[in-house]
Amino acid sequence: MSKTPPQRQKHLLVSPETIRGELAILRGADVSHIIRVMRLDVGAKLSLANGDGELFWGTIESHDKNKVCLRIDRREQVPRQKPAISLVYGMAKSTKTETVLQKATELGVDRIILAVCQRSVSRPKDLGRKEERMKEIIRQAARQSDRVYLPELTLCSSFRLALKETHETHLRLVTSFSGASLSSLDAVQWRNAAQITIAVGPEGGLTADEEKQAVDVGFVPIRLGPLTLRTETAAIAGLSLINFLSGRFSD
Repeated sequence: MSKTPPQRQKHLLVSPETIRGELAILRGADVSHIIRVMRLDVGAKLSLANGDGELFWGTIESHDKNKVCLRIDRREQVPRQKPAISLVYGMAKSTKTETVLQKATELGVDRIILAVCQRSVSRPKDLGRKEERMKEIIRQAARQSDRVYLPELTLCSSFRLALKETHETHLRLVTSFSGASLSSLDAVQWRNAAQITIAVGPEGGLTADEEKQAVDVGFVPIRLGPLTLRTETAAIAGLSLINFLSGRFSD
């Protein structure tokens, strides 16, 4: 007789500054979510995640329309999943890039490195202006998927600079139309890799020069199958396959 899998406990993702010693003070949209959506009142139990791997369990002491006060009863630091997974993504049209940010977060990626590539349609002169919106997309996706850790976001003005951010990665992969099948990598490579990075180009893919830059620093060219995928599909498919092949989907 098969066992019923344990039900995952949901946690409310909050900003780190929400936690103040033995108290958590929640404001804004969190108040509406707790009172109107979760329908919790004084005395109810609630668990929070701070986006940096720490969980907090507490009891609601008071609330009004502006804030909820939670007394912290217990806290726990959750270890990160292994291997760590990073995505280097060539910036595409804004809607596609936002989709990748959202789905990569839902798939558990630990770091997202966005790069302005030679074929990038979106080439913002000031990446910093877009950073806050991107972080909010990531935060909302992390809340939706009950993540304990928020992925790190790094913005790079070129693919070459993005590659420099991956120098400590044990297994580095770059999608290429002429690459070997992802399944050609043996089990030992997956098992021994503490960190895995996959690089995906924008619309039209990476240029030959960018692929060479990646190979020159240790990236292995791979293809995700016999079909031509859109840039956002390639990122999502690549991360899904890495999660499966590395064993992260078995947790």
